[in-house]
Amino acid sequence: MKITAESCFPFWERFEAERHEYMVPAADGAKLFTLVFSPLSHANGAVVVMRTPYVTPEDPLPEVERGPSAEFLRAGYVLVIQHCRGCGRSEGICVPYNNERQDGLSLLAWIRKQPFYNKELYLTGGSYLSSVHLSYLNAAGEDVKGALLEVQDCNRYNILYRNGFFKCGLHGSWAVRMYKKNQLKKKNFTNDSFRTFPLSSFSKAVFGEEHTFLDEEMSHPDPADPFWETPDGGSDYKHALDDLKIPVLFTTGFYDIYTEGVLDMWEHLSPESRSRCALAVTPYSHAYLGGGTNPIVYQNGDLGAMWPNFKVEWFNAIREKRTPSFITPGSVTWHAQHEGIWRSAPHLENGAKELCFTLNDHTLDQKTEAEKEITYTYNPCNPAEFKGGCCNNFDGQQLQDPPDSRYDIISFLTGPLERDVLLQGRAKVKLKAASDCEDTCFYARLSYVNKEGLCYCLRDDIISLSSQHPDYLPGTPVEVVLEFAPNAVKIAAGERLRLDISSSCWHYFLPHRNKKGSFREMESAAIARNTIFTGASKLILFER
Repeated sequence: MKITAESCFPFWERFEAERHEYMVPAADGAKLFTLVFSPLSHANGAVVVMRTPYVTPEDPLPEVERGPSAEFLRAGYVLVIQHCRGCGRSEGICVPYNNERQDGLSLLAWIRKQPFYNKELYLTGGSYLSSVHLSYLNAAGEDVKGALLEVQDCNRYNILYRNGFFKCGLHGSWAVRMYKKNQLKKKNFTNDSFRTFPLSSFSKAVFGEEHTFLDEEMSHPDPADPFWETPDGGSDYKHALDDLKIPVLFTTGFYDIYTEGVLDMWEHLSPESRSRCALAVTPYSHAYLGGGTNPIVYQNGDLGAMWPNFKVEWFNAIREKRTPSFITPGSVTWHAQHEGIWRSAPHLENGAKELCFTLNDHTLDQKTEAEKEITYTYNPCNPAEFKGGCCNNFDGQQLQDPPDSRYDIISFLTGPLERDVLLQGRAKVKLKAASDCEDTCFYARLSYVNKEGLCYCLRDDIISLSSQHPDYLPGTPVEVVLEFAPNAVKIAAGERLRLDISSSCWHYFLPHRNKKGSFREMESAAIARNTIFTGASKLILFER
């Protein structure tokens, strides 16, 4: 970083603002560290509120110093930043999600009593910093005029699970790091801790104490379980948008950990709510503006370059009762990967043309060959590993290993495409499959291979036999359907598509134990012989 005379000053002095520290009491008396930055001049009277757990006692301002939030000061907004309970310099114990609703409402009540309060509040934050606002959004008050909620799903089940499979590579390791963040500095944990038998002893083994957090969450892999409609299961968050009355800008990336959840949130908004809101989808991952672990720089893919200072501009447009530049309320605006352009429509829909490939003998073809069997061994104690979490786990889009890289990964490839193919919407795989176990699972990963032979993942999905065939009889061929989250990408002429089929994706998903029942209570695993029937299995895509 270039050092200038100006950069030697604290950022609030550079933006001519005052900095004040407070210990704001929560409802139960815990005091939460809160910073207030007030512009010395050009103040517009509006307050931007952030709450963050990603701080330490020694580093109280990373979200400001390392992000664009300080631009709110330049635009005249008062900026209020609070350390979440048990994080940074705040008192209390951090148990993720547990106290955010009441702590957030306590902060808003405190702001309303301050001399800088001018009856206009705006909420902002990404990932968990968005969750903290979702926790109380339906009770925030009429003075909350708008929000920017970045890269976060409101449905707690989706954060923890994919079709009943615990997301070790997303919620799992993150939750361990966050639990008692300020109190338990050392935890007996590696990713392999999630392969403990039985997992019912997880908290005791990792934290040295039993706690319902994580243990309780791992007891409810079924999305229809009533647990997910309780406060412990995130009901406050899940229903935050049911009667949304304020304009909200939602953001995600096509390889974000919450891509599908954010798109589902958009679809479940009422038409009236959606008319006030907007959704932007970039071509990147949880670092949705680019950078991070993204291996590809997409032409015109930087939302910040296409829509300069968009966070401030969104709030300014609300205050000035005008349409913001670049993005239109009531619409999804997304970057069409490898086309280098942004598109906009009320919904990100499937392309009008169906494109079907048959899984033949290690090839993907638009012709169907005679049916054959490919059988492989799936050992849950030696699960297949993949690179990149696609849009279900951390790490997003990554360069892939060669095809058929393991005995339990079966790869299928097209030949070089004869023309450009513009894919849009949800692809799916229909497998004809069988197993010698009472239950097992199948995993599918869709990738593309560029003209240089480099392969990058696009989408993945995982499903158990029992979820689609509850009374499965070992050895019986059945149809197994895997469905990918929506995407929008051009596969150029000369490039190829690749589909990998396996039965595991470690460390992103907890390995299936090839048994029926609660994965948390299982004390052992079985080895499965799983079969794919080529010539009778299909990859179905949608072309714009």
